[in-house]
Amino acid sequence: MKKVIALSSLLALSTTASAFDYKISLEGRGDFVNGNYKTTAAGVTSTEKYSTFSNNLVRLNMMGTINDNLTYRLRYRLVSSAANPSGTANGAREVNAQSLDYLYADHKNEYFTLRFGKQNWVDALAREGYVSGTDVFIASQANADYNSAIGVYRWGLTGTYKFAETNNLILALSNPNSTMTDTTGVEEKNNSLAMAAMYNGSFMDKMFQPTFGYTLAKQDPDTDAAAGATTKKADFTLMSAGFRSEVSGFTVDADYKIMEKENRNSGTTTTFVKTEAKSIYGSVAYSAGDFTPIAYYINDKFDSETNSADFKRNAFAFGTYYKPFADVNFRYHAMFTNDVKKFEHTTATTTKITDRRVYFGFKADI
Repeated sequence: MKKVIALSSLLALSTTASAFDYKISLEGRGDFVNGNYKTTAAGVTSTEKYSTFSNNLVRLNMMGTINDNLTYRLRYRLVSSAANPSGTANGAREVNAQSLDYLYADHKNEYFTLRFGKQNWVDALAREGYVSGTDVFIASQANADYNSAIGVYRWGLTGTYKFAETNNLILALSNPNSTMTDTTGVEEKNNSLAMAAMYNGSFMDKMFQPTFGYTLAKQDPDTDAAAGATTKKADFTLMSAGFRSEVSGFTVDADYKIMEKENRNSGTTTTFVKTEAKSIYGSVAYSAGDFTPIAYYINDKFDSETNSADFKRNAFAFGTYYKPFADVNFRYHAMFTNDVKKFEHTTATTTKITDRRVYFGFKADI
């Protein structure tokens, strides 16, 4: 609580003492969730049923304009709870983030925009990457692996070149994920950088908005003296392609992603095997006045060297958003999700997981 009060005081002091434009908002989502989680192992199905009230997340946003060429943004997470209240299924991409999401400055000139600080490479994950954490009900496996191996929010440098008015080419550099380079308690080497090249565009009055991304995160070895518990250098890569189409009140998003992690095993370490996640993501929304019916679909195929972890997954969600006030960013939502994961090898302890949920809640950004 002291940390929150100190941060609020600092923001108030800095903004009142400055003459430039700024905006502060509080964003959050709350849900009532009723869930049914089934696990099948050795021919026996066990069921977990639960009902719970939960905060998806609460965060403080601050955006400011210093002059025509310089802007900044700060976003601080006050509450960050799992999107899965029972803690038993794939989490949303925001779960593992630290409290400080954004702290960056944008310097614009006539050729490009330079961004320095803690930021998020939303274009790396194609259309799924554009979904706010307050709107996530299901997330792809490629998304989850990207979060754990590379990380969503990171300190770095990004350059955006805008051409033909509606096209952006983005080049980015960042730290690697320290949880990958420090696996034995003493991080001896962390020189490699994560890098990305991303593109997004818009054609035919938003009817076709493509996005492409390639991310490479080189992870240095962890070579401290723990007996046999060393890891070797490896490359983690994410390749993505997607598009959005906006026409006649409909908004359609779709993408395809491949997230690969190389084998890092060295010495007696056996936990860092090679894995590959291939994910298809899609959503359709229709704007009908105060109501927005929406549906999501995810198809995952996960392969690993051990085979026992391999699975195929189909997940969908559908429901509606209701925005009662035209001039206030506040909405209610009702959503049903169905998530089925089938393990493909008889050596797997668990053969099938079925996770069904009903959400009733609200989202506010005020």
